[in-house]
Amino acid sequence: MTPMLLPLHRSIPAGLSGALAVLFLSLVLGACTLISSGTLEAKQAKSVSIPPGQTVALSVKAAIGDESDPAVKKKADEAVLHVRTELSGRLMGDSVFGVVARPGEAADYRMDVIVKGSRKISWIVRFVFRELAGWNSLYLSVALYEADSNKLVTEFDASGRSASYKRSNEATYQDAVREAVDQIVGALR
Repeated sequence: MTPMLLPLHRSIPAGLSGALAVLFLSLVLGACTLISSGTLEAKQAKSVSIPPGQTVALSVKAAIGDESDPAVKKKADEAVLHVRTELSGRLMGDSVFGVVARPGEAADYRMDVIVKGSRKISWIVRFVFRELAGWNSLYLSVALYEADSNKLVTEFDASGRSASYKRSNEATYQDAVREAVDQIVGALR
């Protein structure tokens, strides 16, 4: 006599299992896309502590592509402006440096920031394609030097990425900039 095997679980009706799969996928994608994020990749760890109240000469430039193309130049100039504005405010606001000077001005430190990549999704693309539009992103290379000795203090790459879709549909390029600047400020503390 052959033993009869009984199923160890009950089956879920096909329509319900499909609906559950869609619900699960929606929750996972929704959770992932509502989060802005940034990353930091150290090339050289910070060698000295930055005393409070110091001055830094901040240089922000772009190396995105062929800047003879007006569209690329416009994109590069916009990225540089956003980074310089946000970073200057945060360096002083978070008391990393007492003063942020322009390149060439007298300072205790010199910081060179290079925008290596930038992706800005227009509001209309975000509105139409929502999650499928992707995210705004920014990739930076940062080097901090002691001004007098020209000694490298630290060097790293930082990036920022905005959520691809927010309920308000306002995931902005500024979110990506803010995330990248958060990484920079954290690395300099």
